[in-house]
Order: sequence, then C-alpha cells, then structure tokens
Amino acid sequence: MKKITVAFLVLALFFSLSFSQTAEEVMDMGIMQKPTASEDVSPNIGMGGISLTEALWDLQFAYDVDTPSGLTGISGAETDGTYLYGTKWSGTGQIVKFDLAGNFIETFTIPGVVNLRDLAYDGQYFYGSDASAYI
Repeated sequence: MKKITVAFLVLALFFSLSFSQTAEEVMDMGIMQKPTASEDVSPNIGMGGISLTEALWDLQFAYDVDTPSGLTGISGAETDGTYLYGTKWSGTGQIVKFDLAGNFIETFTIPGVVNLRDLAYDGQYFYGSDASAYI
C-alpha cells in the first residue's frame, strides 16, 4: 500500500509541474486577455513564474500601515492603481497614503469627511461610507 501511495504522489507532482503555466503563457495562448486599467487584478499578474495553480486567497503582500503612519485602527483600504489609501474610522477622518511598494507617503483629511469605514474606487472617483446607509 505504501508503494502505491508514493507512486501516486510522484505521478501527481509530475502532472502538476508539467501542466502548470504562468499568467504570461496563458495570455500568449489567447485564453486570458490582458487586463484593462479599470479591472481589479493582482499587481503581480504577468510577471514570470506566477503560476495559475495558486490556491484561492493566497496572500500576495502585507504592509504594516500603523507604524509608519503613526495611527492605529486603520479599517478600510482602496487603491487607484498608483497609491494605496487607508481610512481611520474613529472620528478623525484621517486618510493615509502609501505607494504600491508599501512606503508611507502622507496622512491627510478632507473637510467634512469623518468616520470613514471603507473606500471604493470606480476609476475616476473615490466613494466612502461610515458603515451606515450613506455613501
């Protein structure tokens, strides 16, 4: 039984390595089109060696947003494709800005905007909500 199990595992490993393809290879075959600027895609797509056999919800990157910004309680996040923005929810209305490599840029506020819980971006405008029925 042990020999059959080992043989099966070796065979499964061979097939997974033989048939996995990078995103670039799949795009070259016409199976997947290159994303447009308004599509939500991994920032790593199209880079050599990225396998489409990765598991769903694999962590792509993680940044410490509290330490460099000096804030705690950053609750929401959104990107415009150039910068990553995080929102401080507890009454201050502060928004932190990072580049896509995770480097802190600035903290700013928008007059009249407080308690932002999360953000959304449609390619032109940002929308925010305070976890209520209002945007």
